Amino acid sequence: MKALSFIILLIILLIIIIGLYKKVLNKKIDTFGINYRYYKWEILGIKGGGDNFVQASEFTLYDNNKNIIPISNVSNPFGRNPFYPNNEVPSNLIDRRNDTKWLDYEFKNNSKSVLIFDLGSNISEPYYYSWNTANDAATYSNRNPITWKIYLSYDGINWDLLNEINNFDTPTTNYTMVKPGLGVDDYFPLINFKDNRYYKWEITGKRVNNDNVQASEFTLYDVNKNKINIFSVTNPSGSNSINDIPSNLIDNNINTKWIDYNYISNGSKSTLIFDLGPSNKSIPYYYSWSTGNDFIDRDPISWKIYKSSDAEIWNLVDSKNDFPTTTVRYNLVRPSVNDYFSLISGTTTPSTTTAPTTSASSSQQSSSATSQLNLIPPTTKKFNFFKWEITKRRGNENSVQVAEFNFYTRNDPYSKIIISGDKVTNPNGRNPTNYNPSDAYFNQLPKNLVDNNVNNKWLDFNGPYQPPITMGGVIIFDFTSITEIPLYYSWITGGDLPNRDPVSWSIYGSNDKISWTKLHEVNNFNTPTNRLSLVKMDSINMFPLIYEQPIITSNPTFGPVPNSTEYTDYSGTDRIGLLFLNPPGDITDPDGVKYGYRVRYNCTDNVHNTDCQYDYKF
Repeated sequence: MKALSFIILLIILLIIIIGLYKKVLNKKIDTFGINYRYYKWEILGIKGGGDNFVQASEFTLYDNNKNIIPISNVSNPFGRNPFYPNNEVPSNLIDRRNDTKWLDYEFKNNSKSVLIFDLGSNISEPYYYSWNTANDAATYSNRNPITWKIYLSYDGINWDLLNEINNFDTPTTNYTMVKPGLGVDDYFPLINFKDNRYYKWEITGKRVNNDNVQASEFTLYDVNKNKINIFSVTNPSGSNSINDIPSNLIDNNINTKWIDYNYISNGSKSTLIFDLGPSNKSIPYYYSWSTGNDFIDRDPISWKIYKSSDAEIWNLVDSKNDFPTTTVRYNLVRPSVNDYFSLISGTTTPSTTTAPTTSASSSQQSSSATSQLNLIPPTTKKFNFFKWEITKRRGNENSVQVAEFNFYTRNDPYSKIIISGDKVTNPNGRNPTNYNPSDAYFNQLPKNLVDNNVNNKWLDFNGPYQPPITMGGVIIFDFTSITEIPLYYSWITGGDLPNRDPVSWSIYGSNDKISWTKLHEVNNFNTPTNRLSLVKMDSINMFPLIYEQPIITSNPTFGPVPNSTEYTDYSGTDRIGLLFLNPPGDITDPDGVKYGYRVRYNCTDNVHNTDCQYDYKF
């Protein structure tokens, strides 16, 4: 009897173990982990559709913190790759080199190309991915993927769909990272479609704090900015009139609207939950909404957007505070006339600021307003040239380096201004170009700052700018052919050696490269030590450019004639006229003009503080 009981107990335990094993094997994307070691990139369409081949230079997976995850191996089943002379094999996709590539001759014959990536024993959880165009993507743009799917598997046999991209606007430039946004870390998400089923719009502020809030439409868009069908919408704890119900927000009819009369009674908050439905196969990347037909005091100006897989646990994906919502009725609300709000890259704020100077300790970054001037951005172009003068690096390296520099028309990565590489110069700089003159990967020139490719960089052995000892560390951007007005900026750290990172710098504007106006100054900034990191004022805001007008309070007082390496103090002025002496021949400023006086003066505009120094020239 005891033996029978023991056998029955063993059978029960065996059944439990088998059940648990099956549960682990059959789990989906709800639980990332080591079981999911295989990822498949299935390329289904190429640009133009006319080439027999498909190609790419890199494929990268990232963890939740957007750090690169090592990939052990990659294969190209049924593909055919050239081994000679260029060895354009699948392993080139994971070698972390942009100057090699993978090419498959059999794309047209197979009607697709498949790559399987094996993470091996790596336990990191992929949350994002990107890929890079090849060395000749501009010449052979019809080899660039535009339609693809990403899958994952625990055994390399059973696959779960994670991401699907159709007719993507793939860049036609060489060595370019392909991702949905312009920000450095706006990668494609590896998220199950069901994780994007529910979206919550939580309105927390409106133009006038009375009891009613309203809108006419709410829209979600995919990566190509096509509208996504929303299955249903609810307004928990809201009170709606018989005609102004939540479903009006998704009826594609701007002449109807939703109104909630319980905004105040719900603690100055109104909540809408949008359900994309159980069969949703789209990932929202953007959103917009539209104003109602009347009463501008009912318009939202502050809100938060969340997403969820179960409508219970919510993750914040975007937030707006005091957004300048249009007062025009029946009008689409978005950050600019050509764009929508992003659900991928974070927060957009209005393009005005009161922070001309940024400083940081080693433990925090802060922005302090030091001016009471009118800081409304200019409506007309003010400068033809902008200068980035790097005055201090982190450590004792013999150079400064940066991967990318970005100007924006608003506090939003999607407003990036495109600058041609031949419009960027590094006067008095010394850049490494002798490793391989034909290879852009090793030519670390100033043009690399604007090539939208973090895998190369600008490096200057003559920086930072600390005259008369070192005269490099200066970048000049030529805006003479650019009509857009830069209001913000950011930059990206290089791929190695954190001691080369800038920590103090200034941005100037000029129309003649002789007289410069300081637009922003940063001192001892806590620059990230992570490589290829986006550097901005804080977690939300880019650095601002301040177009204030200096205040002249009195006539200047002149001191004695200085020598070539000393500054002479002047007080009570922000602009000086000088009779220049013959300048010393061995000192030139960054744009090649010889120095006259080197002066320091007491600024009285409450912006530059009390220790400004400028090099006045012929």
